[in-house]
Amino acid sequence: HGCCFNMLDAKLLLQYERHGAVTVRSLLPRPTMESVINEVDCAWVAIKANAYEQKVRVLLGDDALAQIRSSTGSDNARFVKALRRTLNELPEGAVPFMQGFNLWRHSPALLDIWRSAHLAGTAAELLGLDGRRKKLRLYQDSLFVKRPGDGMTNWHTDLAMSPLDCNDFITCWLPLQPIPSVDQGGSGLVFAGGSHRDVALPFWHGDPRELDDVSNRGYSQLTGGALEVGDATFHHGWTLHCAPGCSSGQSTPRRALAVSYFTDGATVLSSSARLQPNTEDADSYSDWLHDIKLGAPARHKLLPVVWPRPRQVHRTTGPHRASQQPKRQRWTRKKREDRLRTTNHATLP
Repeated sequence: HGCCFNMLDAKLLLQYERHGAVTVRSLLPRPTMESVINEVDCAWVAIKANAYEQKVRVLLGDDALAQIRSSTGSDNARFVKALRRTLNELPEGAVPFMQGFNLWRHSPALLDIWRSAHLAGTAAELLGLDGRRKKLRLYQDSLFVKRPGDGMTNWHTDLAMSPLDCNDFITCWLPLQPIPSVDQGGSGLVFAGGSHRDVALPFWHGDPRELDDVSNRGYSQLTGGALEVGDATFHHGWTLHCAPGCSSGQSTPRRALAVSYFTDGATVLSSSARLQPNTEDADSYSDWLHDIKLGAPARHKLLPVVWPRPRQVHRTTGPHRASQQPKRQRWTRKKREDRLRTTNHATLP
């Protein structure tokens, strides 16, 4: 609870600041990951139809989606079967992945893990947040399923897909099974090191949502290497990243979760913004976006504060519980908090 961070190694903090991406080994213990996988399996049943619908809309457009809906009537099972058949008929590699949004809305257990010190606390530390003055909100979680034969995930940045006007945005990428390194045929993320600080790229070189090749920018391409269950990568909201396709020879899909956070106080993009977000992820934010005025802070029950976690209230009788604590107990707690306040930030070299 509270605002004490995990105290990441200074080298990891420096790597994140310089490159916009970092790998954290053994972030979540095995029992926690087993719980995550079980919850994901249950939630996927509830959102799978939406995932097929979203992918047809993104790849083929609203007209194609409407035509499929019209041909299947009100029979939802037929509708989902038609969506799946439509996607399967596309050329190999045309579909980069299947994606399901906001599994936490179907699973309180997942939300509890997303707001844990392991995830939210690490994200806050990498963003350099002082939990006593700044709060962290959950933006979304996404399940990415790369099926055998699915193609490459093109270069993109997460914030270009979001209606938020902010810089303090971070995504944790959690594989749900061991993933070989990219050079061994794995399909983990590849990051363009330093791209989160390349202001000239979107300013002079076009829409960052439509980049096919970034090789002429001089970025170092970084990966997380081989990843085990419980390992994670974190990347900044403006860090360019992509992922290789999943070979048709593989026997199982590659599944991974992306959990994204942003700093409380970020605003919704105004209509005068130079670029508006790509609508590929609109299914994720459509339930809250129209409840918030353009340019206003993005605060909504579907964007919950996850860090710092609420303190547990010590239950006593009477209306003035805090004042009933013994004087020495209140003094020692204050001394402890003062000491933490001066020591809970790693100093970068």
